Amino acid sequence: MALFAADVCDLERTGDHADSLAEFVVYLLKGLDIRHIDANTLDEAALKGKG
Repeated sequence: MALFAADVCDLERTGDHADSLAEFVVYLLKGLDIRHIDANTLDEAALKGKG
């Protein structure tokens, strides 16, 4: 059972890394920092063509 818990933690960490990488790519391509933006604000920024 402890092995399963370790695997779950590894998957969560992998997901966190994927999130960070995606945020970095958006910043590189669009110049938009999306790390601490809620979904509604992000939608508004996309509609305005920011970045």
